[in-house]
Amino acid sequence: MRTIYKRRKNEKNYGYQNEIDEFNNSINKTKIIIDMTDRFIIRGKNSDYDIEALVCETIDNYVWIKKYDLYDLILSRRCQDYTSPHIACLTIGPKKRNLDKTSKNDKDRYIVCIRWNFIRENITEYKKASRVVTGNPLNK
Repeated sequence: MRTIYKRRKNEKNYGYQNEIDEFNNSINKTKIIIDMTDRFIIRGKNSDYDIEALVCETIDNYVWIKKYDLYDLILSRRCQDYTSPHIACLTIGPKKRNLDKTSKNDKDRYIVCIRWNFIRENITEYKKASRVVTGNPLNK
């Protein structure tokens, strides 16, 4: 599973990889990762309250993780060897790329989004590695 986060040797280099590496090296510091995790996952922009846990997927098939385990998970995913801008396991990019100029929402190109592409896999892997209880806590 770890190979997902490594740069693949056969990927194309579009000429900006040195700048992306420099950005990733400068932004993937513990304090910045914690602040960004607070902003994008734990608290949000307009809230005075933190989440207690993060639950994802459907009612019948879900994974969950407590807030403080979430910090540990994200910090454990810190890696600067990406081909795109990242904050630990969170990808930074435009809402829509609109490469072929056919989108009716071309303003979305200028909206920055933070995405967590492998959230379920990351939580499951973290829980297996740290032996944290998984699944529905009511079904024992």
